[in-house]
Amino acid sequence: MSLRATFPNPERMLRNGSSATLVFPYQRDSVLVVPQEATYEIQDKVFVYRVVDGKATSSQITVFPINDGQEYIVESGLQVGDVIVAEGAGLLQEGTTVAVPHPEDKNASI
Repeated sequence: MSLRATFPNPERMLRNGSSATLVFPYQRDSVLVVPQEATYEIQDKVFVYRVVDGKATSSQITVFPINDGQEYIVESGLQVGDVIVAEGAGLLQEGTTVAVPHPEDKNASI
């Protein structure tokens, strides 16, 4: 889509005739958000490891196409209360035993 815009450019970061990718701000309410480091991709599909009965279980999720480079907004595939592996998803395998810290331990992460 072509668009022509005029706006202040006091730092002269953009030059006449240049092109750019614009991302418009958006707001979504009541969403699930996961860190991107908790995900892995296979053939353009995004997955997380949910912890089910103490084992890592791969689950495909659908994410909002626009992200901030650090987190994904989950559109489907996870429910409120699901426990996921927050770091190192690319190092796990299906069925790996995962120790889940107690919710009272505020310094623990999965």
